[in-house]
Amino acid sequence: MIDVVTVLIIVILLFIYLVMLRYWIRTISIMGGQSTKLGVLGFFFAPIPQVIYYFNHKRQLDIKDRSAFNRYLLSTSVVIALALLFFIMVTLYPHLL
Repeated sequence: MIDVVTVLIIVILLFIYLVMLRYWIRTISIMGGQSTKLGVLGFFFAPIPQVIYYFNHKRQLDIKDRSAFNRYLLSTSVVIALALLFFIMVTLYPHLL
């Protein structure tokens, strides 16, 4: 039987992943608006090009675009943290499943 905590982490992870996907598409469109090569780089090698682009063009971005990058980077960090938590739970506490 799957534990309630495991199901809760999976549901939260899926929800945050959908939020991350939305902002990933938004950041690619922002980067692609300046250069097609940047958009392609953001598509294939995310999130590294987004981070580099954000810190290099932070002052040129308007508030809406800056918040899209911030939310994308925050949701990526949360997905990584929750995935690590889930894998630690599965590895160290297999009896919870």
